[in-house]
Amino acid sequence: MEYTTIAVSQTTKQYLDALKARLEEPTYDSVIKRIIFTPVRELYMPQTLPATVPSGKAILVEDQCLYNGMIRRIKVQFQPSVNGVVRFAFLINQQWVYPETRPKTIPLISQSGYIEILLSKEVKRGDRLGMYLENYGEYDHAIEMTVEIGVG
Repeated sequence: MEYTTIAVSQTTKQYLDALKARLEEPTYDSVIKRIIFTPVRELYMPQTLPATVPSGKAILVEDQCLYNGMIRRIKVQFQPSVNGVVRFAFLINQQWVYPETRPKTIPLISQSGYIEILLSKEVKRGDRLGMYLENYGEYDHAIEMTVEIGVG
């Protein structure tokens, strides 16, 4: 097979890198073929924010959004020992998005070690995605939030 070189912007390369990892494709060529031959639908690009919330503290962890699109799902992962002692909220540009009503946080409770939140919220590249955590327990807890953004 003969190959050629193509030029893409740095942003497009970041998209291809993320998609290559997500689709578990070995080459950019195979990623581009998947895009070309896959029926048109929304692609979901994940963005992950890890955090450790100290005992008795509240923290806000933020990261810059990498994509323009619609947030479709948030997955918050945690150890079962977190159940009920850590509370969570999701923010965009330091504005509360989830939960929408009071109280402004929800307890992280799940035997499976994660919760999923379905949303339909527009974001732009450069927006600040935030995870607000309150730890009422006596131990530090590691929490990871993955935001799936529909792009396309």
